[in-house]
Amino acid sequence: MFIPPGRGYFYLLVASLLVARARSNWFDVWLCGYLLALAAVSISVGHVTAHKLVKLKNAFASEAAVKQHYANTPSEVAEELDPEEFDRFCQGVGLRLGVGLDGAVGLIDADQNGSVSMTEFTDWWLMDL
Repeated sequence: MFIPPGRGYFYLLVASLLVARARSNWFDVWLCGYLLALAAVSISVGHVTAHKLVKLKNAFASEAAVKQHYANTPSEVAEELDPEEFDRFCQGVGLRLGVGLDGAVGLIDADQNGSVSMTEFTDWWLMDL
């Protein structure tokens, strides 16, 4: 499965550039270590979230099942799930996204309005990973 490069890879790039120019002062060493740790955490969260999204996609056998589950998830705005509601949607199939929730919503939310519509989720579900 392809995982698009995210901020973790950017932190890794910056840390490697810092190592290349690092002098022997403590601030550069500390900053490099901090960025490497941040990169490791960010990359790990990205990979875990990507695998959870694959599980979410595999939780539905058909487009009708997706629409049925979506319709059964309560939401304040018709046809839109905010991140908290989307988390409940995922929990309905036994999946907790945790810290990857915002990234998952950002990936699926095609119009970037901060919520996931049935059309956006269905389009994402139909797309090959």
